[in-house]
Amino acid sequence: MSFIKSVLPVILFFIIGDVATTLYALGLPGLCESNPMSQFLVSQPIVFILSKCTVLAVLYFLYNGSTAGWFRVYTGIPALAGFLLCINNICWIMNAM
Repeated sequence: MSFIKSVLPVILFFIIGDVATTLYALGLPGLCESNPMSQFLVSQPIVFILSKCTVLAVLYFLYNGSTAGWFRVYTGIPALAGFLLCINNICWIMNAM
């Protein structure tokens, strides 16, 4: 339970938030994925979600082998990245409306 509690911001922002806002934005007319590396991933939602979930697997191994202080750093990086991705996607969505 404490692992899930520790990675909850990663799950909310990096996985759920980014996937939901990205897929919603790509459904709007005029918006497309501009990152060539991500175009394949977002064209297949299951692959996109699974690629996001690999971060949880990496974090689980880090959870077992690191101190609590470092683990907060390890979870903070993808959580912050996910938050910024959500904000970016929301800005694109608002501009498209």
